[in-house]
Amino acid sequence: MQLRTACSLVITGLVIVPRSVLVTSFSPTSSTRFHANANAKANASINTNTHLGVSSTTDLDTSTNISANTNTDIDMPNVVAVDVTTTATSKSSASKKNRKSRRNPNKDINFLVKRTNQLISHQPTSSTTNRNKTHSTVTIQTFHWLMDAWIASLHPTAPEHSLSLMNCMKEYNIQPTSKTLTKVLNAYGKCGRGGEAAHEIMVSFLDGKNLDGKEMSFVYTALLEAYAEKPVLGSEGSVRNAVKTEQLLDEMMTKKGMTPNGRSFQAVIRAWGNSNVEIGALKGEQILDRMEKMVQSGEMEESEGASVIHYNAVLDAWANSVMDGHAWNAESLLNKMISEGKVQPNIISFNTCIDAYAKNGDGEEAEALMNKMEELYQSKENVECRPNQRSYNAVMNAFAKSLEKNAAAKAEKVLRKMAKMYEGSDGKDLGIKPDFISFATVINAWARSFEYGKAKKALQLYQEMVELYKKGDRSLRPNGKYLFHSIPFNRCTSRMILATSASKRRWRVWNLFILDQWG
Repeated sequence: MQLRTACSLVITGLVIVPRSVLVTSFSPTSSTRFHANANAKANASINTNTHLGVSSTTDLDTSTNISANTNTDIDMPNVVAVDVTTTATSKSSASKKNRKSRRNPNKDINFLVKRTNQLISHQPTSSTTNRNKTHSTVTIQTFHWLMDAWIASLHPTAPEHSLSLMNCMKEYNIQPTSKTLTKVLNAYGKCGRGGEAAHEIMVSFLDGKNLDGKEMSFVYTALLEAYAEKPVLGSEGSVRNAVKTEQLLDEMMTKKGMTPNGRSFQAVIRAWGNSNVEIGALKGEQILDRMEKMVQSGEMEESEGASVIHYNAVLDAWANSVMDGHAWNAESLLNKMISEGKVQPNIISFNTCIDAYAKNGDGEEAEALMNKMEELYQSKENVECRPNQRSYNAVMNAFAKSLEKNAAAKAEKVLRKMAKMYEGSDGKDLGIKPDFISFATVINAWARSFEYGKAKKALQLYQEMVELYKKGDRSLRPNGKYLFHSIPFNRCTSRMILATSASKRRWRVWNLFILDQWG
């Protein structure tokens, strides 16, 4: 959930509603009616199921050197109906949309802080001024919703506010549950506070309590995910966290009633992948093998067995490994997925391996993987591995970092291949349109090369990109900051200036190049 969406929620008694909505009545078992201003948009309804357990983790499927989508389960009544009047014109709704996009995130955080302080200090959050009546309208869901909003915001103070909310629940005669604890642990993990602080909170919470095995499994999984995040302490803290996650996993397997699930194993693999040690990826692969053996022996349900998410986590660990031959090991695991057929690789699997070769400047190996992707997709053997812009850009980046002869020309060949396939496919099938990153990567490839005339090649590519942009391709808008402030391009342009200093005519071309960029 985006910060803007998560933090634009107002807690009024039991309910979290949009700020623009005036609450008139609420019943947790029935629909709630809101009457908005005359300029409100169309009718809407939100249907979200209440879920027991920890909020879902960031799947590595969204990030190989990537970034992740973080899904946070927010508990809400099964049906919340919203009735609004539709009198706003299209012009006013468009202006509202523009105002929304320009909102300051700090205002949203201040709003969250205000609502949290109101709840902690027992200030009424609605028109009610009677404290006893305020107590009667606040339930555990009120606290859970506000905790979810803090988690989604990823604000540095989210852990402290979540913990304060949990400690405040007893003042409302509400007992925190295992679900409350998992939300606090998630806040500490996702905000990078590390697992040790979360572990202390868990031990303090469980003191004197007797949770069943299912609840303990949820709590331990949330703690594993907190340890799996990269800590501020650096590599030393990362290694310690990885060791701790494996110890906690063993503890889950030995304690009666507790059973690790797929997310538990994924957290341990991620922890070793973030450890920044040579054996990190190797340990992650060992955890994956252990997981598969448990499924084969019947200790774990097949539905909780290794999936493409777990394989991609190990591939990501190999791609980021400092061990010699890390890219080859990543491709070996990829080939194992293809040959065994139990878990088919997807586009993230291939892109991760291509990125691993790109870090080493192995352009030929990266291009071979891209060709394998195209072959598997076109033959319909695996429709999940359709190459995208990132696939081709990673191959061009591999050539850009390569010291091989004609590496820049090979990178440009991949660019031309992209353009040709796109023109011949009308944007369908394997038609992937080159974007600004594609052109900039090839320009950098020429800048890094030692070939004669490389400055001229870089200039031609830039001029071609500008022409396409002027013809209406908005994705190719030249970016002066990227082009002129990257070290490789500066090296290229400095050599270009030296090469053209003897000719006023050529200087005039170079000046036009600069004016065209900044004009």
